[in-house]
Amino acid sequence: MRITRRLTSGAITLLILFMTIIAAPIIGPERAYACSCATVPEMDKALISHSAVFAGEVTKIEQENKNKETISSADKVEVTFNVAKVWKGDLSKQTKVLTVESEATCGYTFADNMSYLVFAYEGEDGSLLTGLCNGNAPLSGAGEQMKQLDAIHQSYEPIAGKEGAVAEAAPRSAVTGAEQNENAPLWKSGWAIALVALVVLAGFVLWLARSRRRG
Repeated sequence: MRITRRLTSGAITLLILFMTIIAAPIIGPERAYACSCATVPEMDKALISHSAVFAGEVTKIEQENKNKETISSADKVEVTFNVAKVWKGDLSKQTKVLTVESEATCGYTFADNMSYLVFAYEGEDGSLLTGLCNGNAPLSGAGEQMKQLDAIHQSYEPIAGKEGAVAEAAPRSAVTGAEQNENAPLWKSGWAIALVALVVLAGFVLWLARSRRRG
């Protein structure tokens, strides 16, 4: 009887420990882990799954929360680009893209006066958003990606004098659903896996307890 109680108690302890480990990334992923991304899709898939794809130089970086006392790693950062080439989207010469402050919350760190290949999607308010998992890269090391993009769809010039970001030809539906999920952080897709594993472990503990009682 004492052996059975010890085994059952040990199994319950194991279950509690497992639940603690699983709950940490679910309750507070931005605190427990740095941002982790799925594999960057091939250029044809990346072109389909984003509203805007372009190459441009950063001319301005502005923190939207710079005047507030409380600062968060999820605070938005507005980056203005001098667009040189466009593969998708009705973009102006001066195009603004939003990201977040820290790479720990999947923000992408742009540097002033540096040029980048940028993949962005349209937010609910029509603004362009991007992050660490979208496939952005410094232009100096993105030669092969640009060749692949040109082979799929020839680049074109931005619209001079137009202050805007996303074209009617790049609808919001183009970045929703499964294709957008390919660029999502891994902790989001791991939520369901963790839940299934938790249920399986709980079932095993109950089975073990019942079998020991019968024995």
